Amino acid sequence: MRRTRSARYKLPDESENPFRRMHRAIYYLVVTCLFVQVIEGSLIVPFVLVYFGFPQLSLVEICDEMYKIVYVDDSRKCEYPAPLFRYEPEPWLAPSREELFGPVTPPAPGFDMPGFREVIERRQAREARTTPDPS
Repeated sequence: MRRTRSARYKLPDESENPFRRMHRAIYYLVVTCLFVQVIEGSLIVPFVLVYFGFPQLSLVEICDEMYKIVYVDDSRKCEYPAPLFRYEPEPWLAPSREELFGPVTPPAPGFDMPGFREVIERRQAREARTTPDPS
């Protein structure tokens, strides 16, 4: 008995992928998530620009301010258009404040921090000092 060409290349039923439905669901989920991410990324830029003050500031002025914040250097300027073949070090490659000035410690407050529910006691003590004595 001679086998036909289509029967020779047909896979048996037991070798079909048992996880086909799961793989298809994951595929559709990933494609949907990527599509939503692209839409979200394109829609978030206008909101970020408005947050940084776009109607009052130009894009170059916003870029200048971001450079000054990221590099902690008030002399930074945003070059527009950006130079093609001249690169400066990224901010995370620039020397940090700790490397320049040593360990940075925040200043200690000049007052005692109140403990748990101590504000009530302080207020009552202040009111007792400020009220006149009836005697």
